[in-house]
Amino acid sequence: MAYYYNLDFKEKVVGSGMSLNNTFVYDNRSGKYKNNVISGEDKINESLYSILSTRLGERMFLPEFGSKLHQILFEPNDLIRADLAKLYIKDAIDKWEKRIDLISVELEEVDYDTNTLPIIIYYRITNSNVTGSYVYPFNLGNSGDMDIHEFS
Repeated sequence: MAYYYNLDFKEKVVGSGMSLNNTFVYDNRSGKYKNNVISGEDKINESLYSILSTRLGERMFLPEFGSKLHQILFEPNDLIRADLAKLYIKDAIDKWEKRIDLISVELEEVDYDTNTLPIIIYYRITNSNVTGSYVYPFNLGNSGDMDIHEFS
């Protein structure tokens, strides 16, 4: 059964929950902080960020969670590294994100000024025709250490 994109779609198919990055937001009306609840594509994009940013074995009680993306950090910039990156991303997303069907993974050219490899993930939300995309910035850092951050 296919869902149409309406107000109930986010809660029924994708779900909602607290943001992992910004747990609390300031409410100007009440002058208090409240929980930052996100849903829809924002929740999926945050989940993709969490999956790809976590190294295998890093999570305490779920050592299989994450991706092998950090293993290509010091590999030469060639087609083999690009294919490995796509393979590691597809494996991790297929295993850990069941709310989406992966359409494609594309890698752009490395920006040598910032040492960033932009990875574009195109997906379709399961049981719907709603498509989305997410740009994952794989930042190599100036010191050679992996430093992952989100674009604002």
